Amino acid sequence: MPEIPVVDLSNMGLHQGRITKELDEAFSTVGFVYLKNHGIDQKKVDNVFEASRTFFQLPEDIKKGYPRDNERFDGYTGRDQEILEDSSVHEVREAYDVTSPTGFYPDDSVPQFRPAICELAHSLCQLTVDLLKCMALALGLDEDYLSSRHQHIFHGVDKNGTILRSLYYPSLSGDDIQPGVVRCGEHSDYGTVTLLLQDDMGGLEVLSGSEWIAADPIPGAVLVNLGDLMQFWTSDRYRATVHRVRVPEIEIRRRSPRHSIAFFVQPDNGVMISALDGSQKHPPVESLAYLKLRLSETYKTGELSRNIAGLLEFIMKTLLSGKLTKLLTPSVIRYGLLLLLTVQNTATVLCMRASMINASATNQKYVVSTLVLTMETIKVVILLALIVIVESSCSLRKAMTLLYDEIVCRPYDTLPLAVPSFLYVVQDNLIVYALSCVDATTYQVTYQLRILTTAIFARMLLNKIIPVKRWLSLVLLMLGVILTQVHFSKDSGIFSFRTGKEGPAYVLGLVSILCATLTSGFAGVYNEKLIKNGQQPLLLIRSIQLSLFCLFFAFLGVLLKDGRLVNTQGYFYGYSPLVWLVAAMQAVGGIIVAGTMKYADNILKTFATSISIVMSCIFSYYLLGDDNLTATFIVGTVAILFATYLYSVATVQTAKPAEPIKS
Repeated sequence: MPEIPVVDLSNMGLHQGRITKELDEAFSTVGFVYLKNHGIDQKKVDNVFEASRTFFQLPEDIKKGYPRDNERFDGYTGRDQEILEDSSVHEVREAYDVTSPTGFYPDDSVPQFRPAICELAHSLCQLTVDLLKCMALALGLDEDYLSSRHQHIFHGVDKNGTILRSLYYPSLSGDDIQPGVVRCGEHSDYGTVTLLLQDDMGGLEVLSGSEWIAADPIPGAVLVNLGDLMQFWTSDRYRATVHRVRVPEIEIRRRSPRHSIAFFVQPDNGVMISALDGSQKHPPVESLAYLKLRLSETYKTGELSRNIAGLLEFIMKTLLSGKLTKLLTPSVIRYGLLLLLTVQNTATVLCMRASMINASATNQKYVVSTLVLTMETIKVVILLALIVIVESSCSLRKAMTLLYDEIVCRPYDTLPLAVPSFLYVVQDNLIVYALSCVDATTYQVTYQLRILTTAIFARMLLNKIIPVKRWLSLVLLMLGVILTQVHFSKDSGIFSFRTGKEGPAYVLGLVSILCATLTSGFAGVYNEKLIKNGQQPLLLIRSIQLSLFCLFFAFLGVLLKDGRLVNTQGYFYGYSPLVWLVAAMQAVGGIIVAGTMKYADNILKTFATSISIVMSCIFSYYLLGDDNLTATFIVGTVAILFATYLYSVATVQTAKPAEPIKS
């Protein structure tokens, strides 16, 4: 198993060549390095730990009196206010951020906090400059190339976005330990370089290849890792390595809090980060703009998830009263939301299939494109309501101003979203059409191929390395789908494909599902690429931008494809209560998914999908008369469920570093 290297900085002037070579090797491979004999007085570190401990032990109402300012980046962040990993249920930590000696400090409550931070920050700045000079030499640049672009470290966000963060991970016991609870989710840092000082509790893990290695504290050492901007600068020669802080397995360590001090270094504001080798591997990005984008995603994702989850939790508690309310523990709420997600997935597919059967039986078929437009209209209305409530404190004027600033005034950020929006509309039309040709269960199991298409597009567009375990699970997934389409005749003892038995409509339905998996995979990966390239605003704003484009394309679909038919028989022709139910369930499905972000991890969501498939098999057979529960179909379905589980528990790697930059 690889280890994090240790570099001795003693007598740096005499041994700069050796130190430069060792740092270059560490940053080109593991992406992390321990520095010893770095010159920072341990007393300064101890003073910050002591002042931080005093602050974090204050009553909650006092700590909340120093809230983090989203514009200045200074202040206190409480539990669950950040989400670094989408699959996390809770990220149990607290933090206090400062960006300059004159920033926002808890002077009234902990007067020793400011002087302790400022003394340590001064030493960290000096060490950072030394590191940047060594890195510049290793990259074949002038010694001052990088340090000259970091002249205002810890001088405030007006000049530089560097943040010194005091981190506190509370003790955990009993009900705190739930599936998906972590101290800090999987993530890479955002800036140039990060300097970390840890206490002796440990828990930090670094992703090296496909393995997680422990970054255990070394007394007196500083742990250094690189951020996204340095990876962009060096065209992936240096790595922004993914890392996390897990809940300790040993009970005594769970019950002990963990402290650390992180110095997140950013280039000066206005510095454009573009590839030093002249390649276009990563698009140019401005330092502060990228930091704001990543921070807004981190905090707004957490805020939106908490608000939606809180709303669903409030509804559940409102529906129950008296003694039953006491039963709504976090565990009960989590599994309740997952049950809701499972029921929504199952019911939407079954109701859509049933609506198609009823429409055929009564000869009153609704127009598919109008159903898609209706779903998008409901979705836009819900998102607008959420923007008014979540982002604008129930003020219509604030909501209109926000939408104008984020959509109308930022057309170049909005226009790229037209691509995934168009694909989503095509996908919805394909799904509705497919369910008019194939049974609900066949749709459910075949549509799991979107996992395969997403993985392929992620490899092509994001340069992600898919671990061997995931490739094996994808092979098993394909074999499972093939098995579901095989029919065995007891009379002749011959295997044959169902397509020959079912007829042309069934084939068209399968083709539609396969096309839908392609659009789903590409649209999802394209969206992720936009986020990584810094081309998207806040989460809720991005959602409304996508939905508005979807609304536009859905309207064009009705106008161009079915305009004459709608004009003749009417827009709502064939709309039964069941059709309206389908439109509503499809529109609110995304809200339920957002609600589960707080309470569910990927494995639990996978189980929800699996249960949904099983329920679809049962109800489709008994309620809709879909006679497809053959032995081969059941075996294929089990293979698909197992492959989905294997895929969800495997780990994705980042791409291998590129060749070194030529000097």
